[in-house]
Amino acid sequence: MKPSAVRDLIDRIIAIDAGTADSDTLTAGLDDVRRVTAWCESRRLAFAAGLAKQTWFPEKAVGDATCTDTRAGEKTLERAGTVESMPALGDALGNGDVSGEHVDIVSRAIRDLKPALQPQLTGRAAALALAGRGTTPGEFRRIVNRAVREIQSDDGMSRLARQRRATSLRAWIDADGMWHINGVFDPVTGARLAQRLAAALAQRHAQAVPDDCPTDPIAKNDWLRAHALADLIDGAGPDAGRSSVTVVVDATGAHPDSTGGEPVVDWGIPVEIPLRVLADLLDEPNTTVDAVVIRNGVILYAPGNVDLGRATRLANRAQRRALRALYPTCAVPGCARDFNQCVIHHIRWWRHGGRTDLVNLLPLCIRHHHDVHDSGWHLHLASDRTLTITLPDGTTMTTGPPRTRAA
Repeated sequence: MKPSAVRDLIDRIIAIDAGTADSDTLTAGLDDVRRVTAWCESRRLAFAAGLAKQTWFPEKAVGDATCTDTRAGEKTLERAGTVESMPALGDALGNGDVSGEHVDIVSRAIRDLKPALQPQLTGRAAALALAGRGTTPGEFRRIVNRAVREIQSDDGMSRLARQRRATSLRAWIDADGMWHINGVFDPVTGARLAQRLAAALAQRHAQAVPDDCPTDPIAKNDWLRAHALADLIDGAGPDAGRSSVTVVVDATGAHPDSTGGEPVVDWGIPVEIPLRVLADLLDEPNTTVDAVVIRNGVILYAPGNVDLGRATRLANRAQRRALRALYPTCAVPGCARDFNQCVIHHIRWWRHGGRTDLVNLLPLCIRHHHDVHDSGWHLHLASDRTLTITLPDGTTMTTGPPRTRAA
């Protein structure tokens, strides 16, 4: 981006009065800030790279200059090295087309590849820069992961071996006497932990809330998740010792990830696992596999009872499994909060006579569930599960039938 263009953006940002501007002006202002931030990041990386060449301890020098620490300086230099090895990506950052998070995704992908294969990824800089324009970091990660899979010749087994070696868990007590844990797990282990923790959290949500639980919806969910983990350690969690995998088959046939109109299969595991390891995982005696078939947002097949009527307010396991097949994340458009961190909401509220039937249920993250119940958001769900959200000011958001992405 030319300096004159940056100055124009800054002038527009300065001219906006956040207290009086309308929504269109504020939206444009946020986009201008995004582009200026990306440009500043590109200059920060250039300065860090230049400073690194003039010192024997570059991580510390960069950390001191940015009022951070050596670890942050090391991350900055890794990001700088990525844009230096991929000039097209650096140009995209300087033009505001991608963010520093996009660069970090590429950096991690480079680390995951064997040194001999890394030039094949850096050689795709122009294509990745173009693909990253206008995408969220989550969308860009899927693009980069596809590129990595094309480059690898061993179905990701070397990457999994590295991830298994990097698995670790730390524990410490802070000055206030609070016990902390921080773990990093390989995808296979992580998938097992995530599934069991999600089931234990759902069990906690179904129970009476203890008096010492926070009232803030997000803090409440975090508190319940912590105690769900303790339940698992104590052996009190659901289905102790078992893993469950839901296989989703989307028979719509027109999905952009589908070729030739064949169904798209989602293994329901939010991490990448090599196919041969996935096959071993599914063959384990302690792993149950359930299939759900959908088309155009409609459940064609799902095991278990998915219509409970007024018999109970809480969604059962079969209903959660079916909803997970339709919604990998919160149902609100643009919300990336994982399904396992959502609560099941009645479109027609339970206290207004709503039924606990699949057609009346929708996953919402804690924040958006709070918005619906306390901030006047109104939801309408069509027969094909097209969702229309009407905000208190009359603004509407609409999303079509949910679709499955291939894992």
